Amino acid sequence: MKNKLIIIILLFTSCQNIQYRLIFFKWHNKKIIIPNDFNNNIFNSIDSLTSINYRLINIIDGSCSFCVGELKSWENIANELPAHIKVIIVIHSANYYYLDDYLNNIPMLFYIDDENFFLTKNKLPENIFFHTLLINNENKVKLIGNPIKSKEIKELLFEIAQQ
Repeated sequence: MKNKLIIIILLFTSCQNIQYRLIFFKWHNKKIIIPNDFNNNIFNSIDSLTSINYRLINIIDGSCSFCVGELKSWENIANELPAHIKVIIVIHSANYYYLDDYLNNIPMLFYIDDENFFLTKNKLPENIFFHTLLINNENKVKLIGNPIKSKEIKELLFEIAQQ
């Protein structure tokens, strides 16, 4: 664990933007508030989520065509991760009808967040880069940041996955 903290510190001290370091240290080990219906309302789920060690939660705006378009990249990441980490896409939007094709044709886990619970209750940063959280089975943040947008975050994610 000590080596991981050193890697994390080195990763974020090499970043040009101090905002990333501050956000990481603010969120590391912070407990995330999960909606009461979360485990019961996951689409495409055939497995129990209680037996997994980590959930990689990516929160997207369903009305953002670019964000929805990245679902294929998320499917690739999900396929590369070991079974003890599940990727869950949390979608908030006023209109979900056009998302039916994605929800039915991409073999991933989805949660429809009608009330934008994740962003509002957890007071996540405005920058969508930080709307991706790796949380453990105690709902504590182990990593924040988007592995699709950052090679360093992706490497760190896969290092944590090897544990």
